[in-house]
Amino acid sequence: MDPFKSKVLGPNILAQWNQVPVRVRRQPIRPVKVTGKKTGDTAGVKGVPRKPILAAYVGKLKKDTSEEDLTKYLTDEGMRGVVCKKLMAKDDKTFKTAAFFVSCCPECSDLFYNDKCWPEGAELRDWIFRNNGSQQ
Repeated sequence: MDPFKSKVLGPNILAQWNQVPVRVRRQPIRPVKVTGKKTGDTAGVKGVPRKPILAAYVGKLKKDTSEEDLTKYLTDEGMRGVVCKKLMAKDDKTFKTAAFFVSCCPECSDLFYNDKCWPEGAELRDWIFRNNGSQQ
């Protein structure tokens, strides 16, 4: 027995301790995702395939930058199908810079990821889509 523990905590406290088994955390079970492949007779029910896009978070822009300004700037750089949506802060927070959700067509990926097409100091990161809907 450690002499320090027995003097500080006393022998009675050490006898009262219970050893707790280590629990292994398991990964949560992900919902099953199925993409339909059936063609032909589907009784009037049709799926709508998702259009491929490039989507990114763009931040660290001047606070007074508008959606129209950024859309025009990126279109002038040669990108096609540009859509910009300004992100608003949650819970009454305020930030010193503006941030946007920016998307464009996949054919413009070489321009979209080219650092020379973005203003100095701007930050671009891939947009992460999460499914936070209910499982029912």
